[in-house]
Amino acid sequence: MDPKQYIESGILERYLLGHCTTEEIQEVQCMARVFAEVQAELDAIEQALQTYASMQAVAPPADLKAKILARLDDQPNAETSQELRETKVVPMQSSSTGNKWAIAAAACFLLAMGLGYLYNNSQKQLGLLNSQMAAMQNNLDAANALTLSTRQQLQKTGNMLTMINDTAIQRVSMKGLPIAQNALATIYWNKQNKQVYLNINNMPQPATGKQYQLWAIADGKPVDLGVFDITNDSLLMLKMHDIQNPQAFAVTLEPTGGSVSPTLDQMYVMGAL
Repeated sequence: MDPKQYIESGILERYLLGHCTTEEIQEVQCMARVFAEVQAELDAIEQALQTYASMQAVAPPADLKAKILARLDDQPNAETSQELRETKVVPMQSSSTGNKWAIAAAACFLLAMGLGYLYNNSQKQLGLLNSQMAAMQNNLDAANALTLSTRQQLQKTGNMLTMINDTAIQRVSMKGLPIAQNALATIYWNKQNKQVYLNINNMPQPATGKQYQLWAIADGKPVDLGVFDITNDSLLMLKMHDIQNPQAFAVTLEPTGGSVSPTLDQMYVMGAL
């Protein structure tokens, strides 16, 4: 609750004039203990009411005291004693009630602080738990990725071994030419289904805007078998175009997308059956 709005509501004036309900009295006392500005405003209003009462007070007649004493002297002692015995003494409850409300307000305040501490502590614990769960999930994802990568590598190795051991496969080693003497690539040509697979053993990375192109020499003419890029996966088998009866294979460096005919001065590797 906003202390300023609470002060402007007029409840402090009603409290000091005795026009509040029990619940409102408890509320005012609690707010005064929690908010210093409410207590200050309550003190200021009380002081103003006392000042106003003092200004409006009417002094009693000068002879009132003498008349009262004379009246008391005229009464018999027994009657006076009886009146004194019959006079009821009503204990003041305001102080006790005020203490009860103060204790209740303090208990409410301490309870609110305790609940706030428990809430903040639970939020911290929840944040820590979420962080631990996120770390565990990251580790699990990394393990799954590693497992998948390992499985893929094993599959590639198995495919290569199957292809090498296939009696229908003819292996052609393409060695580096003067432009790239250390370059090396391998062709696996299936004599039965005419399929061509390329394994890049060692080829330099082409410049921007350039791409390698595989050629087959069939009937003395170059035949385009497709373009390819360089990867770091030495087990990767690239499926190229099929060829019927090749006599040799070669790789040239061409503009991205390939050329209609090979650029002979950019021939990197070559190998014959």
